[in-house]
Amino acid sequence: MAPQTKTAQSVPRTPKKSKQNERVNETIEKLNRDYNLAIEIPDVTLTPLKISNRRKHDPAFARSSKIVSDITYHCRQPSPMIDKILHSFHMEARAASQKWIRLTDCYDESGPATPQPPKAASPGEVLDLQEVLLSVLERADPNERPRTFARAKSVPAVYPSIEGPKPKKRPQDDGKKDSPKRVKASPPDGEDVDEVIADALDKVPSRSRSAKPKLLSAQFSTINQASQRHPTSFIPPRTLQSMRQSVYGNPSFAGPSFATSASTSHASIFSVAKGPLPSTQDTVPAPSAETKRRFAPSQEPKSSQSQDLFPASSGHLDALNVSFTEHEAETSSRLYTHPPGLTQPLGYVPTPAGGSSPGLTTIYSEISGIDDSALYQPISSPLKRSEPVLLLSRLDATWPRFPAWLNRAPFAIAWEITRIALHCGVDLGEVVMKYDEAWINYSNLWKTLLAHPSFAGKAFPERPTNDAWTAGLSGFKSPRGQHVTFTASLSQSKKKSGPMFSLTMNPIALDQGCRLHRHFGSDRFLELVIPSPNSWEKPISSPEVSQEVVSWFTSRLHYLAGRLWRAFYARDAGHKKPQTNVSLGPDPKPVFQERLSLFAENGNNFHAALPIGAGSLDNPRELRVKLEVRDMLDWLLQLDSNVSQPYLKLFARIQLGLSKTTPVVVLDRTQIRHQDEDMLSPTGKVMNDGIGRMSRLLARKIKDVLGLADVPSAIQGRLGPAKGMWIIDVQDTVDDLWIETWPSQRKWICDFLDPEHRTLEVRAHAVEPRSASLNVQFLPVLEDRAIDKRAMRQAIADNLVDELNRELEGQKSAMKYPVQFRLWVNENSLSRRQRLANNRVPFLAGLPDSSEETMNVLIDGGFEPSQQKYLQDIAWNLRRTKCENLKKKMSIKIPNSAYFFMVVDFSGILEENEVHLCFSSKFQTESFSDSMLHACDVLVARSPAHFVSDVQRVKAVFKPELHALKDVIVFSAKGNVPLADKLSGGDYDGDKAWVCWEPSIVSNFKNHDVPPSPDLSKYLRKDK
Repeated sequence: MAPQTKTAQSVPRTPKKSKQNERVNETIEKLNRDYNLAIEIPDVTLTPLKISNRRKHDPAFARSSKIVSDITYHCRQPSPMIDKILHSFHMEARAASQKWIRLTDCYDESGPATPQPPKAASPGEVLDLQEVLLSVLERADPNERPRTFARAKSVPAVYPSIEGPKPKKRPQDDGKKDSPKRVKASPPDGEDVDEVIADALDKVPSRSRSAKPKLLSAQFSTINQASQRHPTSFIPPRTLQSMRQSVYGNPSFAGPSFATSASTSHASIFSVAKGPLPSTQDTVPAPSAETKRRFAPSQEPKSSQSQDLFPASSGHLDALNVSFTEHEAETSSRLYTHPPGLTQPLGYVPTPAGGSSPGLTTIYSEISGIDDSALYQPISSPLKRSEPVLLLSRLDATWPRFPAWLNRAPFAIAWEITRIALHCGVDLGEVVMKYDEAWINYSNLWKTLLAHPSFAGKAFPERPTNDAWTAGLSGFKSPRGQHVTFTASLSQSKKKSGPMFSLTMNPIALDQGCRLHRHFGSDRFLELVIPSPNSWEKPISSPEVSQEVVSWFTSRLHYLAGRLWRAFYARDAGHKKPQTNVSLGPDPKPVFQERLSLFAENGNNFHAALPIGAGSLDNPRELRVKLEVRDMLDWLLQLDSNVSQPYLKLFARIQLGLSKTTPVVVLDRTQIRHQDEDMLSPTGKVMNDGIGRMSRLLARKIKDVLGLADVPSAIQGRLGPAKGMWIIDVQDTVDDLWIETWPSQRKWICDFLDPEHRTLEVRAHAVEPRSASLNVQFLPVLEDRAIDKRAMRQAIADNLVDELNRELEGQKSAMKYPVQFRLWVNENSLSRRQRLANNRVPFLAGLPDSSEETMNVLIDGGFEPSQQKYLQDIAWNLRRTKCENLKKKMSIKIPNSAYFFMVVDFSGILEENEVHLCFSSKFQTESFSDSMLHACDVLVARSPAHFVSDVQRVKAVFKPELHALKDVIVFSAKGNVPLADKLSGGDYDGDKAWVCWEPSIVSNFKNHDVPPSPDLSKYLRKDK
């Protein structure tokens, strides 16, 4: 941390030392929490004399005091190494914990991929870990002499020597020979050079010959020979995995520190018994750090991987394990080059009973790499990323590299820096920077990147909104209940080498949340839009390669912005039209897209996994736990209770957890009434498919939470495993809070124990209707079922002409008066939703982003529509766009028509082919003005409409008993087939019906019977 500078301010400033003390306390609390180290922080009220006296009489307090002192020292250095120290301690603690094997620890390599820190369960284990931590802290300071340990007698070796057998004692004659190592040695004054060298060499730990000394050397020989024959050949991932496991005994090996995982360390112990057992080895006291520095090989070439380019967190270890084959050149260097700082084969030396481990300095330090001199050297320019050419490497290269200096950054900052670098074409793996807490202010982050040479002169992408940025740094939730969302998209690259897909990261934004966001945190979910496999081009368009790419998307972990993501759901994302080429030739085909949902299983600063039933994260800004996708889905779907369901249908239910909803109220289990059977027709058809009832009190609560002007008569929502519509119970007279679910609404078995599963979530509600346009799919049906086809065409054409004339006259009149023009803009604008969603008007440069809002700004600024040419052009373009859309989509507006939610009459008042329709306010057009429809025929339809029976003519009646059901169309529950099912197979779980009461259209229409369902069993099969 940089020293404080004096300022001219008279007001005293809080010294930066407080932040350092906070860092010290956070580090000690994390060590105590993760490892049960029982480190005691000295009481600040005690005098130095009392602390000194207690150290003399209390060894445990003395160790704690020493640990606190060393951690404080390292945290206060200009370039603190505390993160590397903690990582090194984690590695060495896992190695030291191997001797703690208990009956419950006997697991194999199928255990979790992200090992947990070893927690001490006894005073002896606490002492072991404290000794390891003290050793790491002291070795991290080059100016401090390391601690000495007692001599060990004999300990078993876990791995045989890679370099072959070595003699236990070097001959005395070796000390008289000259070598480059001895040339640089400078013995203390008054000592003989040969004596010092011989004595120092005698103290170097040596190992005896293993039972199979050529085992690993043969493996290295085979690999090196293969690499010489095929220096650039591709090594399959499974081959690399087996190589790494056989060579290093660690499937999770990654990075320059030769790190191992706890799960692998246990597995390695048991795997030794399967093959030839190695012999024991004799270890003599470890040389001091000074001796090792004086006699270390100085001419040994350093590996290209000695640069710490990647984060040392456990999340990044998994990321490198997943992306091990990303670059062939770097992979070969990482696999075949002796890791820096590792002068002995990787092994573990157990601690003898009643004493400290003599091998901590020589063995555990090799595991962690804390003695690597590269850790103490200034950061130099990182190596450039090689250009991948093979399929798997090109796929892995899609994700940008993540630098180590962003390890401690909040995820929102890490996302934004990665996004800006990606937009500017900057590889963060080649950028040398230091994280600054001042980047919480986005302007400071922006200025810092602009001033960096790597970003100089490059155009930056758009910024996120201030509300989204603030929410991203304060729990990923805004005060208005919106959640921060992270989205990105991929497009296939046309290059023959390099990344297969081009990644575009969007700025963080605020959007309506879903159940999974509220429970796990919205920052753990990523929406990724990719081209559909049917739209892929060469070289991944062939079926075999395409399947391999699909497997890469769906089965692999993906490392992006410091987190490990795994896909768990996919759905259609529509299509986009590529830009039309100026040159001659056919227009490019539309690119169909898929939307992948990914979940962050692990990442930087993730904590150990909690039990899945531990409840939701009440404070998501402070805690992110390691969790696999299967555990997340198990919380949502309770898989153990739904094993009998078809997996394809259960997979489709994931969408319920991703639905954008607003939580309203948490209900008690007694307030949820579960009906055992649906309402059935005489033929066995379900007459209330997807709909239930709720109390009036609950409807009033929904009104208050959503801020509605009136109590909604119906809502579309989610409640645990139930989805669909809920309407007010017209027969409810008791002021009670309840809701009911029916079997057709419940999509899986749920115990409703978690409050999230008892939270009513509202997706939509009944609103005041507006005149609707005629769907183009209804035109051929109306013409086919017309009694007089010419009259039907003329009636529709008249509505089109009348509506166009009415809109043009309204626009001409509005151009004369600014206030009326402001009203016209509001009536013809779709930007109102964007304004409500962002709680502001989005601007681009000096004007709003949308044309409608631009007109509003100009009108509010005093410009006259009849005199301002720019304002006239915008209004003209808006009208022209509407006319072009009318020609393209043929969406002809019928004034006496509207869309309504379809609901069912639970009371049985309506007869078959009768509907009830009333409005919350008077529905007015030039030819109609009323609050209900009574004793008249109406047309009901639902899109898509493919059969002539998908439009039905029914009778509208008003029933006083159903007057509370407003702004919805109520269908009868009588008959053999529900009316919703006749309308292209609809139901009542949120489908809307187009209702038309225009006399010129309705009177000229006759119904057609529903055709029998065709037998498709010969052509289709049902997947289970």
